[in-house]
Amino acid sequence: MLKEAGFKIIKIHKFSSIEYYRNIGDFTKMLEIIPFNPPFKRIKNAKKLKEYERRYKTKWGIKSSQKRLIIVGKVIK
Repeated sequence: MLKEAGFKIIKIHKFSSIEYYRNIGDFTKMLEIIPFNPPFKRIKNAKKLKEYERRYKTKWGIKSSQKRLIIVGKVIK
């Protein structure tokens, strides 16, 4: 998509991170803005969310491992 939009890909950097969410509501909001296919549905996944909260709740919040991708591009003139 970036190439089609006129960008040259310079570098792709993949990394993992750990994030903590205050509560299951904050965690759910994050899931709702990520472009999943099919889209994430809070009500449909309520049981899974409760189980996730039970398994990953810590004193710092709900732990979530994230995969990240940074793409550095340059506009082709």
